[in-house]
Amino acid sequence: MPSGDPHPGELLGVVLGNYRVLSKLGQGGMGEVYVGRHEQLGHRVAVKVLQLELSRKADMVRRFFNEAQAATAIRNPGIVHVFDFGTTPEGRAYVVTELLEGQSLGARLQQRRRADDRQPGARRRQHHEVLLTSVRRGQVGPANLEILRFQPGRTQIFHAFLL
Repeated sequence: MPSGDPHPGELLGVVLGNYRVLSKLGQGGMGEVYVGRHEQLGHRVAVKVLQLELSRKADMVRRFFNEAQAATAIRNPGIVHVFDFGTTPEGRAYVVTELLEGQSLGARLQQRRRADDRQPGARRRQHHEVLLTSVRRGQVGPANLEILRFQPGRTQIFHAFLL
């Protein structure tokens, strides 16, 4: 498949930098999130793409790319890793990040209908550190946090910026 957009707004199969867009993962108020794969290394990634209308606003694109640069500057295991960013042939801004496989804190809270205050102290401290870092960056909210399970009964929260 060619590396250009086959249809306006359609990114499936498109190659952005070294990453091929494989499937749509979700959609937010500012754009879409896709699953991608590095063409040579084969690792799966998340590709976050701004809506075309927002990508036409220089201040919005600057903010989007600043988020990517800020995330790479913060060395914290609770902050998502950013691998690349750029624009699609159609002119939409995108950021390539590690693919988090879990559940958003927003979805978890909806399922439970309330936060669980009985969590162990170590996990509370971890949540606090990630949230504090996010607040300092000016970007925080339940939809921006991803809950990951590494072992049964153990949870890790990662911050997923934007979208």
